[in-house]
Amino acid sequence: MTITIDLTPDEEARLSKRAAAAGLAPERYLRSLIADVAPEPASKLRNGAELIAFLEANKLFGPYGDPTLDSSELAVKLRKDAETRNWA
Repeated sequence: MTITIDLTPDEEARLSKRAAAAGLAPERYLRSLIADVAPEPASKLRNGAELIAFLEANKLFGPYGDPTLDSSELAVKLRKDAETRNWA
């Protein structure tokens, strides 16, 4: 698929600057942005490790996503955090 977008000179300059900072051509930089907002479907994941990697990469795992904690350890951690941050 080919998509044509008319950019203002300012938009083009900002795109070029950000692409250069990322070490990419503008087209590749835009492709990376699309991958960030529309990642591969989770159905292509083959195992739990890939699922965790997917969730972490897409910032969906949350601050308490430590897979080494069992549920009671996680509850203690959440309680301590709530007390520390005055959530309780």
